[in-house]
Order: sequence, then C-alpha cells, then structure tokens
Amino acid sequence: MTDTAAVKVHVGTFIDVPSPTQLRIRENYVCVIDHNGIIVALEEASQSKWVQPGQFVSHGSQNVIFPGMIDCHIHAPQYAQLGNKTDLPLMQWLNEYTFPEESRFSDPNYAHGVYPRLVRRLLRNGTTTALYFGSSHLEATKILAQTCDSIGQRAFVGKNCSDGELCPEYYRETTEGSIRDTKTFVEWCHSTFGKEGKTPTCTKTLLEGLGAIAQEYGVAVQTHAAETVDQVALVEKLFPTEKRDVTILRNCGLLTPRTVLAHGCHLTDSEVQELVAADVAVTSCPYSNILFSRATLPIPRFQNMGLKIGLGTDIAGGWSSSLWENVRLAILQDRVDSFVRIGTHPIADSEADWKVTFIYALYLATVGGARSLNLDTNIGGIGLFEVGRKFDALDINLDLRDQRFECYPNDSKKDQFERFVLGGDDRNIQCVWVGGRLVSYRD
Repeated sequence: MTDTAAVKVHVGTFIDVPSPTQLRIRENYVCVIDHNGIIVALEEASQSKWVQPGQFVSHGSQNVIFPGMIDCHIHAPQYAQLGNKTDLPLMQWLNEYTFPEESRFSDPNYAHGVYPRLVRRLLRNGTTTALYFGSSHLEATKILAQTCDSIGQRAFVGKNCSDGELCPEYYRETTEGSIRDTKTFVEWCHSTFGKEGKTPTCTKTLLEGLGAIAQEYGVAVQTHAAETVDQVALVEKLFPTEKRDVTILRNCGLLTPRTVLAHGCHLTDSEVQELVAADVAVTSCPYSNILFSRATLPIPRFQNMGLKIGLGTDIAGGWSSSLWENVRLAILQDRVDSFVRIGTHPIADSEADWKVTFIYALYLATVGGARSLNLDTNIGGIGLFEVGRKFDALDINLDLRDQRFECYPNDSKKDQFERFVLGGDDRNIQCVWVGGRLVSYRD
C-alpha cells in the first residue's frame, strides 16, 4: 500500500460522462490522488482501505465531484470586451471593436492587467483546461502563458499571426516578423514549459511558413474554418485557386492530428471526411455560431462521421465566459438544426431526432474536449475519473441557500445534478483542482 502521506483521499459522489448517452454516477466512492495529481485508486468507500480517520476529505451528501471543463476556443485578448459590443456582423465587429482592443496588448502592462482576471474567472467557472488565442504580440503572449502556469490552469497558448490586408495596418505584422516571433514563441515555450500551441491565419506565404514550423516542432495548430457566410465568400475571393479553408490549410501543411478548427458551421461533408482522415478536431461555439455564423454545427451527424468535436466559449464572440452556458445552448443548437424550412410540413414529434441532451453536451465539454486536444488517454489524460488519469475536478454544492435552482426531497442525484447543469452557476462550484492542485475555491 502506498504511503498515505504521499496521497490525497477524497470521499463523495463522483459523476462523469464516458459516452454521449451515459451519465456515470458513483456514490460514496473513494478517489485517491498521488503527489503527481494522478488518480491511483477509485473504489467504493465501504470496500476501501484508504478511508482512515483524519486522512481523507469528505465532500458531503449535498456535493458532487465532476471533471474539469475543457474550453477549446478562447480569444484571450478579447476578454475586456466580453458581454458588450455584439451589435455588428463579424467583419465590421472585428474592425470597429476587436482589432482596436487586441492592439492594446502591445503594452505588456495592459496584458498583466487583463490576463490574470481572465484565467481566474475561467477557473471559478470550472474551466480547468483552455485553448487560447493570444494577440499578435510576442511579449503579451508570453505573459498569457506565464499567467496560466502561475495560477494553475492547464492551457494551450498560441500567438496570433496576422499579415493580411484585412487586418488594419496598426495591427498588421510583416510576414517575416510573424514567422520569426512565432518560432521564438515556440522555442521559448519548449524551454519554459516543454509544450506549446500556436495559431495560424492570414496570407498563404505566412501560412506556409507556419506550416513548416508545425512540422518542425510538432506543435498544435488552431485557426478558424468555414465560420460565417461572409467569411466563406471572402476566402474564395482571396484564394481563388484553393477557394476553401480546408484546402488552404491542407496545402500549407496545417491539417495535422494536433489541429483544432473553430466553428466549421459551413463545412461540407467531403471536407469533414478529409478532416476525419487527418484526425483534425472542430470546436463548436454555440453562442458565437448563432450570433455571427447564422448557422449551427450539426454535432451528432459530424460526430457520427468520426469527427472529433469539443465546445468553446469563443470569448468574446460569445458573450459568456461560462462553458456551462454553452452546454445549455448546445442543446438548443441541436433543436435549431432540426427546424424545418418555410414551405415544408412540420415533422411529427415521433420523428424528431434530438440527440444532444444535457448528457451529450457535457460529454462534449469534457471528453470531447480531451479528445480534441489529444488528452483522452488512460495514462495522464483528463476528462474522466479513471485510474491513471489526472485529477482535474470540480467540487459542486447542489444545496446552496442563494443558488439559482431548487432541489426537492424526492430528487435523485441525477435529478439534482441536471438541475445544476441547466440552472446553476459558478456559486455552486466550491473548489477546483487541476492535476490534483487546488487552484480555486470559495470560502
């Protein structure tokens, strides 16, 4: 038996989502975490030798432990505009609001003022892993990575790359400078943390240079694809030979098993088949898809084709930093995708095929995100409570006096948890662990 001084023992109700249709509830279980934050035992408390007086944490009958949420699409330098400036179509929105805001990160002091607030807010919401776009500024993007590391959030951080004419001159990089700074950032991340993520966009020459970096260093790639009607038309105009995002990315060496594409609302089935063959992931961003894309991602259909799909808040294209709210909207997004067009007859209720329940949506926000980031492994992975995986977890209190939902005496644990998923907020999240380390808590 391992030395109990080297482990942490948690006793309570553990809930996770192994598949889109299975909510696994293990009541009165013991979860043992070693000094590396790895789960080394998970068993019924009544049969466990780990529960010894004074050497375990009991989470109480009103609490449940759930895996940390995984947000696969965040624009970190847009955090200060979150919750406002949503009144314009995408391209106008970028030029009038977003590019001016992101350009402020040329000042490292501004980055130091914004990024800690962002990371702490996400952790309070229960987001333990995040895939970030930084700004185009090398120093500010280093600050973002250092902030995630120091506060304790698991993060993939990428420097934004922008050398095209669509980007205003005050925020536009040179092609050579963008490639140089991206390579510097990759090497700095490797020497500082041992891992890195990066973001390619813009001209074909820059994309080819970034593709070469992706191949040389084996780093992650993130960008947007088939997002909005006007963006799709613009790509066809700027790239008359390739015409489509997927073709451009393929030709530039940017479709790899470590590539994550945001939105994908206007992908064709043949493009999805190509992404599946390349083991590429797509992030569904329910809020911003409805606000800007005028389309939804047909999640069950694309997932049945084999596509890896996670969820993202898309700060600040989406107006909430909470992935829980995007879980709720993912359910509605699935209903919207089944709406009939004007002039056709409504389908009978018995024919409605609404697959995205709250369980399915939670799967996307945990296991779906882990699969998208290649972290869905039994050795060192995240997203589930299994022996060998890292303890990324939320302690959720389902019985607060000032919570937004009611629970009743006859409710099952599943009933109570569903009420939280559809009606709760960050007040219910009492503690947050990343890799076994307590990184956020409420007094």
